[in-house]
Amino acid sequence: MPRFNGIPVNNAGSGKAPRFKGIPVAPKTMVVQPNMMGVPAIGPLLAAIGYDGQAHEAPAGYEPSSVPILDPISTFANSTLNAIPIVGPTLKSAAERLDELTYGEAPGTRTKINAADAEQYKNAKMAGDFAGPTIALAPLGATALGGRLLGMTGGLASRVGLGGLSGALISGADAKARGQSNEDALRQVEFGAAGGVVLPILGAGFRAITRGVTGNTFDPAEKALARALDSDQIPVAEVQQRLDALGPDAVLADLGPNLQRQAGALASLPGEAQRIVRDALVNRANGTNSRIIGDVASTLGEAPVPSQIAAGIEENMRALAPQYRAAFENARAVDTTPIAQGLEADIVNMRGPAQQALRQVRSMLDIHGSPGILDPHPGALFETRQAIDGLLANEANPKVIGVLTDARRQIDTMLGEAVPGLKAVDARFEELARQREALQFGQQALESGRTAVRPVELQQQVAQGAVPERGMGPSAVPFRLSQGARAEIDRIIGTTTNDLNALKTALKGDGSWNRDRLVTLFGADRADRLLHVLERERTYADTAQIVTRNSETAARTAAQKEFETITPGDTMRATATGMVASALQRLATAGAGLRRSATNTAVARSLMSQQVPQGTLEAVARALAARAQPELLAPALVPLIANRASGW
Repeated sequence: MPRFNGIPVNNAGSGKAPRFKGIPVAPKTMVVQPNMMGVPAIGPLLAAIGYDGQAHEAPAGYEPSSVPILDPISTFANSTLNAIPIVGPTLKSAAERLDELTYGEAPGTRTKINAADAEQYKNAKMAGDFAGPTIALAPLGATALGGRLLGMTGGLASRVGLGGLSGALISGADAKARGQSNEDALRQVEFGAAGGVVLPILGAGFRAITRGVTGNTFDPAEKALARALDSDQIPVAEVQQRLDALGPDAVLADLGPNLQRQAGALASLPGEAQRIVRDALVNRANGTNSRIIGDVASTLGEAPVPSQIAAGIEENMRALAPQYRAAFENARAVDTTPIAQGLEADIVNMRGPAQQALRQVRSMLDIHGSPGILDPHPGALFETRQAIDGLLANEANPKVIGVLTDARRQIDTMLGEAVPGLKAVDARFEELARQREALQFGQQALESGRTAVRPVELQQQVAQGAVPERGMGPSAVPFRLSQGARAEIDRIIGTTTNDLNALKTALKGDGSWNRDRLVTLFGADRADRLLHVLERERTYADTAQIVTRNSETAARTAAQKEFETITPGDTMRATATGMVASALQRLATAGAGLRRSATNTAVARSLMSQQVPQGTLEAVARALAARAQPELLAPALVPLIANRASGW
């Protein structure tokens, strides 16, 4: 029901007498509240805003609402709304006017009621005063930009500057929003600015004291590495794992762009740190060729020499000559009349190159020097088959290839019947011929351009090559294909190792074809290991490029400021006092330079490390954890403190 202290209210039907300022209706009022202190979660929250569940006397002139438990809750809500910086008074007035319209109250009624409740429930009002700024500013401070603008994150200088600025602006604007005079608003601006400057300094000092007491102190090198790892989003626990995955020569600087820029900054400054960084990267670059060759050999095996393999295959083919002669010792005469008649019939109907080819084959069936008389010797028929093979090897006309192939098939069938054991020797010869062709084809398997073999075509070649011919098996055709490809990879590496882009293009390509073809030839595991070697070397080269050459100049300049030594200013006058002061200044500057040089050297050693010491990683992890701690005295509290001090 509507109620207030000092202004009559329309209490018709409420059973309550009106109250007037200074004329209490009842000298004392017992406020009886239902006891909810034992309710989990709710009880402690109610206790925090002044609710105790006990009957107590209220001040003269105060009358509780019909539901007393809502009074402290309403007080807390109204105070929270009012305490929101800048817009709080407007929101509070709008809420009070809405209540008055809802209950049909006169303007200003709800303001009087809320003021009486605030006086009765001071704890609830105080809790709301603190909750309002927190609820309003916490979401802004949780964002990267908002936290920086409020002075909650960033370096100490940034927190001091932006904290003072935000404290001044918010405090001054809030004071004017609450109707304060220009003079009072100016005092609030000064108070807010001072608080925004002092609080980050106090917070930094508090953290430094805490770390000193607990032993969690960090040297500049650890903090520098922590900043870079944090910027590159690399968890400390994964550092060594990522180094091991990249390769045995990987260094910490390879893991991210900010680490690379730190190394670049150190490499551009004279001193021990520069020597450490440059020597490490130069020595690694000098070993690129031998490293790639060794890793590829361990992955795919030693590279064969195609000409030597081909010579061995041809030697084995020549070694079959005695077996052919032995087979013909038991051969019988042949009657090639059916073949000759078929060729003659086709010659009549054929025209052009196909007709000429058939005439040539038909003449080979005759006894030399006796045209028209067929040669019955199986050796002559065997030589005819060999001659046809020679014609086919250089023929491109599909019609000619068709008629020659059909003639060879007929001759081959007749030889198989007339010469026992010939087909077994033929099978061995054909297997060797297929291996020779596979060796040549394997050297073309990774080519690009219009003549590039598609992955599915290569898969078919391997599958068909594995099928033994004439019962001879298992076939070595797939092995010869992989040998040819391995030899080609060796040739590519030998001619393009110094150009990693060319090597990557030749072996990996721009799409997925080369990986698919490598998987077909060598298996998925070895193919991926080979491509990883290329990616690793590309990473190594990128690190050297960023660190030692004029790339990313702006980023390097920004990082260099973190490491550059302090140079003394020669501003002291040539007096006895000035000389002493100058000597002291130079001594202090020299000490600072030595400390900075030591820090740079420590960072350089860590960045060029292949095995980062566990102690260093643990220290960096602690430094990162310290950076992640929220500000204990955030400048976002300045408006709250300033306006609380003003009494609102």
